Amino acid sequence: MGLNNIVFNRNTSGLGQPLPGKDFISGFVFYNNTYPSGFSSVTPIKKLFSIQDALNLGINQTYSDETKATGGNVLIGTKGNGGDTDSVILDGVILGSVTCPTGGYATATAEATALIAAINANTNLHGIIASGSSGNVALALPAGWGKAACATGKLAFTSISSAGGTGGAAATIVQFSGGVGSFLNVMYYHIKEFFRLQPGGVLYVGIFPVPTPSFTGLEIQTMQNFANGDIRQIAVFLNSQGAATSFATSQVTALQSYANTLWGAHKPLSCLLGADFTGQSLGSLPDNSVLSSPRVSTILGQEGKYNMPNYVASNSYNIGDKIIWGGGCYKCNQAGSGNPVYNPQYWVNTMDNLRTQNGWSISNLGASLGAVALSAVDEDIAWVQKFNLSDGTNLDDIGFVTGDLLTNVSDNLQSTLNQEHYIFMRAITDVTGSYFNDSWTADAATDDYCYIEKNRTMDKAERGIYSSVIADLNGPLYVNADGTLDQATIAKFENDADLPLEQMKVAGEVSDYTVLIDPAQNVLSTSQLVISFQLLPVGVARNIVINDGFTTQIAS
Repeated sequence: MGLNNIVFNRNTSGLGQPLPGKDFISGFVFYNNTYPSGFSSVTPIKKLFSIQDALNLGINQTYSDETKATGGNVLIGTKGNGGDTDSVILDGVILGSVTCPTGGYATATAEATALIAAINANTNLHGIIASGSSGNVALALPAGWGKAACATGKLAFTSISSAGGTGGAAATIVQFSGGVGSFLNVMYYHIKEFFRLQPGGVLYVGIFPVPTPSFTGLEIQTMQNFANGDIRQIAVFLNSQGAATSFATSQVTALQSYANTLWGAHKPLSCLLGADFTGQSLGSLPDNSVLSSPRVSTILGQEGKYNMPNYVASNSYNIGDKIIWGGGCYKCNQAGSGNPVYNPQYWVNTMDNLRTQNGWSISNLGASLGAVALSAVDEDIAWVQKFNLSDGTNLDDIGFVTGDLLTNVSDNLQSTLNQEHYIFMRAITDVTGSYFNDSWTADAATDDYCYIEKNRTMDKAERGIYSSVIADLNGPLYVNADGTLDQATIAKFENDADLPLEQMKVAGEVSDYTVLIDPAQNVLSTSQLVISFQLLPVGVARNIVINDGFTTQIAS
């Protein structure tokens, strides 16, 4: 046994030191008309190296930008009779109950006062505060509900004859309204998920006004120009407070248009789109494979806990069952029925439910961008060995942006969504975790660039050759007596173009390549030198076929 000592364990990832190269440099576009403290209309773009940088810039989970719902009032019009059990219920959960004494309460106000006391006795558990006078039970929600309580029937009052009463109490309900979830929390979630998947990444975050009258995609050009062309992949989160934008293929083609412009300016990138799919059906989504938009991918995945069934007091729950209530996601840790969700003896609050807080699709866009940033340019983000999206808590349940759970989506429908070139999460038999279905772009399957990795591989090759050859622009081209290019000139340009491709081959990003210059081209007349290169890409084992069977003997 060693001598007693003080031991230091040094954390080497707190500063978010970037990796070598630039393949991991990414961008994230958000739309909101209110800026966090570190952003403004003058400085809408910041460069982040860690989730701590986001916190330092005011992107956090404190709900400071949330608008709490108002209303939420129960007016006791007819008091209960002796033996009645009267309850105030929110989203299917009893907040507080009273059993009316013999003869009932003296007045409706007296019963309301008792209900207020019963609700406030559990405030330390559910966070809701009751107050009121003249028969009113007025409820004030804690932070983190957003618009989760804002719907017809969410707030209710019941009166039952549990102990000999008649269940005759009645109340007038004013439902909650006006709640708006925290957009800061949504941004924080996506940025945190990016760095969870790619801790060494660099992330440019841009916050822009909500696009009106329609989405154009201009902001990806603004972001790329701000980053001096360094961004390799960019996520566009199109939802925003007051302007949740339903998915349409026009959004994909709009992004492709600006991506084409950036490619022409030697600043290529790949785009991931997260839009709102609320109210849309997985079985009726438009086909992305007919769009000819190879630089854009549409994300359909979402944290499955957001999509769990609502709590129902009459249901029986077993340990491990998951439900949603209000603005949160819960897991059962003691079997039973009728147990209030807010009671930690029976339920554990596992995470915020950003979907119910905000009322529109959240997606797993941050994790998707992080996976692309983590991948080598030749790698399919669906590679099972490398890209498990779940850490045991986040994304261990698989959902879709439409609110569906994977367990409720048929294999046939999953195959259709795959054929229509959407990116979503799937489960793999006998393998723990959550995985992408593939790396599709919104392009035809017959096109060379229908996968993200094919675009990134060619983008890297073109960027490398551009950087290597740009110094030769307007330089001399020496020719032989017959007008053909001399060998020294050919060798120089071939070597310049060869260098970045050789580096990619050594890194395993391409299988092989070739660079050719035709010596017979008439450079004196055209002042144009044509260099041709071709890549032999790295293949992807999208399907593995195993032939098996019995035999009477094994050949030696």
